[in-house]
Amino acid sequence: MSRLPRVRATEFVKSLGADRVIAYDKENYLDGGSSYDTVFDTLGGAVTVDSFKVVKRGGVVLSLSGPPDRDFPRRIGAGLVVRTAVWFMSRKVYAAVEKAGATYRWYLTEPSGRQLTEIAALVDSGAIKPFLDREFPFEKLVDALTYLQAGRARGKIVLKVR
Repeated sequence: MSRLPRVRATEFVKSLGADRVIAYDKENYLDGGSSYDTVFDTLGGAVTVDSFKVVKRGGVVLSLSGPPDRDFPRRIGAGLVVRTAVWFMSRKVYAAVEKAGATYRWYLTEPSGRQLTEIAALVDSGAIKPFLDREFPFEKLVDALTYLQAGRARGKIVLKVR
């Protein structure tokens, strides 16, 4: 792992390839209008619905935290009760979908040994370079969790076990 350079968050994100960075503490992402092809929603709740205010017509909102999309019951072979529950849970999102002329996709992450093996190979080859933010000795577990919970980590937090 590479050590994460101490730079401002916006410069860090730009160095990873972002065209534009919205600093949440300086500007409201909703003020930009419908200008994004894709919006990644990792927060859920009202943010999922608000994401449709900034996605372009024909764009897509991809969510890890919003309600299941209406195709989810079919993908898992669910019955009428689950289909109805998903329809009810996602009704606000789909009202926003219609208004924005966009698409909504929800992703449920699942553990996959095969994917982890592929990712490990990419890390080993240098194709993916994870950033190490801080290391803590195992005895400082509480400090590591406190740091992580503060939400300011820009890379991986590592616990060193002797």
